[in-house]
Amino acid sequence: MCLFEGQSQVIDSVALTSVEIDLDEFKSISVYDSLIEKSPFSSVGDILVENSNVQLQQYGGKGAIQSLSIRGLTTSHNKVKWNGLQINSLTLGMFDFGGLASGNFSELKLYKGSTIENDGDGAIGGAIHLNNKRDFNKGISINLNSAAGSFGTYSSGISGAISRKSFIYTLSYKREVAQNNFEYKNYKKIGKPVVIQDDAEFWSTNIIQEVFVKTKKIKLKSVTWLNGKRKNIPKLLTEGKPSETHNADSSLRSVIGFESRVKNVLLDGVFGVDKQWYKYDNPGIAFTYYVTTNQQSTVNAKYCYKKLLFKAKSNLQFQSVRNNNYQGEKNRALSFSNLSTKYVSKKERFKGSFIVGVQTENTKNIVYPLTLLNYKYGFKFIELMGSGGNHFRLPSFNDLFWANGGNNSLNAEGGWNIDQSAKVKIKKLGYINLGGYYSLIDNWIQWVPNGSNWTPKNVKKVCAKGIEAQLLSKFKLKKVQLNWVSNWAYTSTTVLESEIINDLSIGNQAVNIPNVNTIQSLSLGWKKFELRYNVTFKGKRYISYDNNENSALPSYWLSHLSLNKKVQIKKVSVLTNFKINNLFNQAYEVIGNIPMPGRAYYLNIILKFNTN
Repeated sequence: MCLFEGQSQVIDSVALTSVEIDLDEFKSISVYDSLIEKSPFSSVGDILVENSNVQLQQYGGKGAIQSLSIRGLTTSHNKVKWNGLQINSLTLGMFDFGGLASGNFSELKLYKGSTIENDGDGAIGGAIHLNNKRDFNKGISINLNSAAGSFGTYSSGISGAISRKSFIYTLSYKREVAQNNFEYKNYKKIGKPVVIQDDAEFWSTNIIQEVFVKTKKIKLKSVTWLNGKRKNIPKLLTEGKPSETHNADSSLRSVIGFESRVKNVLLDGVFGVDKQWYKYDNPGIAFTYYVTTNQQSTVNAKYCYKKLLFKAKSNLQFQSVRNNNYQGEKNRALSFSNLSTKYVSKKERFKGSFIVGVQTENTKNIVYPLTLLNYKYGFKFIELMGSGGNHFRLPSFNDLFWANGGNNSLNAEGGWNIDQSAKVKIKKLGYINLGGYYSLIDNWIQWVPNGSNWTPKNVKKVCAKGIEAQLLSKFKLKKVQLNWVSNWAYTSTTVLESEIINDLSIGNQAVNIPNVNTIQSLSLGWKKFELRYNVTFKGKRYISYDNNENSALPSYWLSHLSLNKKVQIKKVSVLTNFKINNLFNQAYEVIGNIPMPGRAYYLNIILKFNTN
């Protein structure tokens, strides 16, 4: 029997913070759907940084810019996909998770490592997948969400759904407001005065429509997401004057997906558009306004013959940007195609796959070849997995076309990576997973001085390597269910070679990347209650290329405590979530000179009415 990849199964059904599942039988990802259900107004970035070993570059309180670093690489080395569409910023190459409520989606996945087959260009560090999924034949349902908390935080949402045997329609609305008027001690000023932050307000609105249809021959999915945000950017610790800086961005994303079978061939794909508007205004100093459009299509075909699975994929993207800092409209077309073969041994102890693909971009008519080799071998209670291949990342539109410094002759970053892990299952308790990775990136793009301006150049060779360990266990003491998740990571990102004369970064740890990360999470379940205690540790981070100890940001511990209770009253369920962030009121910095909030309290109530 041959299972299509769309039928990949759960390895462990441990009801912990995340569940490890197989992606294409070889890549493991972490799924955080249960956390979305319990706290839909928590940002995607907060969920990831509190439950995994990623690094979140956070520029303040709720709604402030959040950029994600996976495995010691920059935020531009990650891909963010929404229902199959790539939604990274075309101008910067990154994605801002700030103020992005997790409740806008039903599925959140963290994918570590190079993702050649699934994401193409750019996913060297990893990928985040955000999906909207629904179950058929669930009747009529109405959900009401309301949350309030410290520092002037208020959120509300309503959604309605009609779910029949072959048709689903949902419409949801969410609104978030935060004043971010928290108190902090400004240790950069004489006397270390206690200050209440101002000019840091945040607003966000989301409207999402979903339609699902299925017949005997085809399944169709249509999702449209309208989002609007505004963020006032407060002054730094070293500044004295009030800030008037703000940014506002909005987006319209729409996708149509399908699944069908033609004889023995399984077909699926998505067609959609990601349109983004952005404005940044620092009066008298800087102003940026742009509109980006990325039209995309992806089609997959899978065919199974005995113990072999064959898969073909084609992805097309037509990108355009109008930016007041460019000279005219800029356009780029990308195509990505690959073929893969997966083999499963007779006893299914050994599984392997080989993938070969190419990506092209029309501005320089260059072809980028890609290969990836995976294997998986299991015996008794031990499972070994590994992969190796090459990768690349194209320059962003700002890198290429910025009026004062853009470099249209930039080459794509390239390199290769290997990944190896061993998983040991512990009977009736859980498992231990230990792995390591090594990634090499050549032609690293960095903005460097060029006379009175700065310009991007391919100037470095960078090595990112590390060790990751995870322990998941569960046990029961009478009527109390205890779950423990322990994550550890050691990350080293260093410059091996540089074309910059007397480059002080050679051999040093990359800025804002801690060597050591650890997360400990313990949850206790009793009747309808769940108590969860979470501790995260972020090691020391350098903010200068020469790793100057005097300016380094110190390590810090953060603790979070939450209590959930769910009550079912006939057809109405009530979920109450109370959470304390930064339980011990720690003072810390994620980015230099950016104040962070202290202890905060949040109460979230979710009412669900369902006719079934």
